[in-house]
Amino acid sequence: MELSGIASALEREFPSANAGLGVRLVPLAEHVVGRGLRTALVVLLAAVGAVLLIACSNVGNLLLARGLARQREFALRLSLGATRGRLVAQLLVENLVLCLLAAAVGSALAWLAVEALRAFGPANIPRLDGVTLDRRMLAFAVTLSLASACVFGLLPALSSTGRDPLAMLRDGARGSTEAPRTRRLRGALVVAEFALAVVLFAGAGMLLRSLARLLAVDPGFRIEGVLLAPMRFPANR
Repeated sequence: MELSGIASALEREFPSANAGLGVRLVPLAEHVVGRGLRTALVVLLAAVGAVLLIACSNVGNLLLARGLARQREFALRLSLGATRGRLVAQLLVENLVLCLLAAAVGSALAWLAVEALRAFGPANIPRLDGVTLDRRMLAFAVTLSLASACVFGLLPALSSTGRDPLAMLRDGARGSTEAPRTRRLRGALVVAEFALAVVLFAGAGMLLRSLARLLAVDPGFRIEGVLLAPMRFPANR
C-alpha cells in the first residue's frame, strides 16, 4: 500500500515520466526460482513421502517375519530371565544399525543423482548449478532414518516379544507361531502399503495425462524452423 501511494504521488508530481506506471511486489524466492517450481517440488516431496511410507510398511512386514522366525529364541531368553525391555532395545539397536547403513547408501546415491542432474538436467530449471547436498540435508536424512527405525521397528519388536514364553515355545514346537495380533498387524501394514501405492500410481497417471494434454495443445501458429531471441532496449527508446 505504501509503495502504491508513492507511485501515485510520483505520477502526480512527474506525469511525463511516471504516467501509467505502478508497483508490483514479488517475493525474492519467487523471483529467483520462479513461481511454479515450489508447487512442483511440493508434489515431488509428497510422492517421495509416499514411497518412503510404502518402503517402511514393507520393512515393517519383514521385521515381523524376522521376529516370528526368532520367536523361539525370544521365548528361551525370556524364560532364562531376560526382560522384555532388553529384548525390545536389542531389536531397536539392530534396526538402527540397518537404517544408518541404508542412510549412508541412500546419501551416496543421492549425491550421484544430484551430480547427474547438474550435468544432464534441463537448462530451464532455475539455479540448477547451485543444487548440492549440504550438511543440513545429510542431517535431515539421518534423522529421518532414525525416526523411521524407531516408529516402524518398535511395533514389530513389541509384537515379537509380547507373548507368554510358554505359549511361544508351544506354538514353535507345533509349527504354528503367528499370533492373531501379529497377523492383524501384518494385514494392516499390507493394506496401508497397497493404499499408498494406489494413491501414488493414481497421481502419476494424472500427471502423465496432464502432460499428454499439454503436448497435444495446438499453439495456433507454425513452430517448425522458428527461433526466439530476446532483446533488451534502453528505457528511453
